[in-house]
Amino acid sequence: MTAEEYRSELRLLGMSQIGLTRVIRHLADSSPSAVTANRWATGETPVPATVAALLRVIGRLPKRTLDELRRIAKDNSLPHQ
Repeated sequence: MTAEEYRSELRLLGMSQIGLTRVIRHLADSSPSAVTANRWATGETPVPATVAALLRVIGRLPKRTLDELRRIAKDNSLPHQ
């Protein structure tokens, strides 16, 4: 996944880079830092295949589940690194 594809996928999902780190933390109890997510978006660091796959899976989730992940992504009370 290229940096442009990564940014496009986030836009389609209605998530920010920090929002994605919150979702990953929620799902995996661990997450990339906001700096890392930004490096993927700028192309400074390649998007890992696992992150690309996760974004594609999220995009195929039922609307109700996707809406819940969007809520998590936007929840400023949840930590991100």
